[in-house]
Amino acid sequence: MCARRLQRSSGRAVQRKRDEIREQDEDQNLSEDEITRIMRAKMPWWDWFVHDYARYWYVLGAISLDVFLVLSLVQAYNLTDALGLVSVIAVLAAILAVEILGFLRLWPIYKLFDEKH
Repeated sequence: MCARRLQRSSGRAVQRKRDEIREQDEDQNLSEDEITRIMRAKMPWWDWFVHDYARYWYVLGAISLDVFLVLSLVQAYNLTDALGLVSVIAVLAAILAVEILGFLRLWPIYKLFDEKH
């Protein structure tokens, strides 16, 4: 089974769930934030783990890796000149790009910028 097909089916499942909540509460005119809150409250533990908990640990691990890598590079090579600091910033930028691409590959449904706010 193709991974892209699984990503699309999970997106359709989320949209179907949102539509079900809207149909159940038509008279209340729920906002998107309220629908998301209801979906999170009714989420099974495995979905919660994959969508929220693992995502938070990924971000925390990425930030920790960035901080400790930069500090260890600066300390190990005693970087005080401008060229050394620029090279550390370039390494940090490359690692950040890989981390962001990894995040978007693992959680493609997650939207960084929501136009509705």
